[in-house]
Amino acid sequence: MSVSPHPDGDRDRAAERGKADPAAERGAGWSREELLDELTPGELVLRGFSVAPFLALGIIGAIGCVASVTVVIFGAGANVDAVWTRMSGRSLGGALAVLLEAIVFTVIPIGLVALAIAATNEGLKRRQRAWFWPLVIAVAVMMAVAVAVIQLVHRSWLGGTTTGLPDWVVLEIFAAFTAAVAVVRRRRQPRDSR
Repeated sequence: MSVSPHPDGDRDRAAERGKADPAAERGAGWSREELLDELTPGELVLRGFSVAPFLALGIIGAIGCVASVTVVIFGAGANVDAVWTRMSGRSLGGALAVLLEAIVFTVIPIGLVALAIAATNEGLKRRQRAWFWPLVIAVAVMMAVAVAVIQLVHRSWLGGTTTGLPDWVVLEIFAAFTAAVAVVRRRRQPRDSR
């Protein structure tokens, strides 16, 4: 194997390694449709289940965006005024505080949507970065612990039943499902993926 002393020598070595790794070669030149055609039905189902929590997070974020614009900014809700109505008659500091609150309540759901899109895109790839699935597992476990603590301390916060089950139970099931599929995807991922 000859390696050129040229500054692009690292690129030459990477190209040689890419030729030795058929999965890297497939991932580099093939389209997403061709990669999906290669997957077995079981792999497709697992891949779909593993990104389902991210899609759910994106839907929640999209609903939050709509709610933020309609309720926080335009005041379309019970006992809520539009942001400019709440700002009028206040001092400069009070008006800025109301404006900052409206901005924060709008940026948070937008951030959730962006995070969901990025996580879904990463989860659909053939190989994820080494830190991705451990991070998903850690976030799911932290969510489960946070829901359990909130349920013990403030029962009224998560006391509703939107699906026939208490909301805290639904959140715990969601966290457990997310962690379980992340563990399965992590175990199926090749050891050398980075």
